[in-house]
Amino acid sequence: MRHHPSRTPRKMAINAALRLMIITCFIGFGKGNTVLAEQPPFEIAESPSIKYFYKKVTMSGDEMRLKSEGIAKALAIAVVKKARTEITGPLIYVYKDLDKMPPSNITAKIGFEVKNNARQSGRYRFETLKPFRYISFHSIRKKDEKPDNSENEWKKLYALAYKNGLKVSGESRTVINLVQNNTALDIELQLGVN
Repeated sequence: MRHHPSRTPRKMAINAALRLMIITCFIGFGKGNTVLAEQPPFEIAESPSIKYFYKKVTMSGDEMRLKSEGIAKALAIAVVKKARTEITGPLIYVYKDLDKMPPSNITAKIGFEVKNNARQSGRYRFETLKPFRYISFHSIRKKDEKPDNSENEWKKLYALAYKNGLKVSGESRTVINLVQNNTALDIELQLGVN
């Protein structure tokens, strides 16, 4: 059997992406670490512009939590095989007007930050996300924990924004990173503000 050196980086990229994946996550949280009041006073943060390769989906929140692992794995493979680039950042869900969506019909762009401009392929798309100002809420949970619904945490973020006179931009994000030697997920809900 011949060794194909060009396949090794692809396999490494796919394996790295799969390690970065969610095992059972959409925007859920573990039972600990979910009280917004326990967080220090909020700060407005800003993320830079990023290159983003994604798939747009619409389904119920429960269905999205169940299917998120499969969507993320397929997306990671598409980044390497179809887009011919590398994953350089966390898994990111992008929502428009999340507060107006019913839990039974949530639309999200699910994707990864990538290294280069990417080719669009079938149902996968590429765009450059503009810089994003936000307030956020963090939670850490074990990968094998069942995710909880995060609807209440989103409501608390909206209330915090309005209470402090911030104007909500309409864009929200969920950013998911692997932490603690790939045994836990750091989940950050980001509410866009102007």
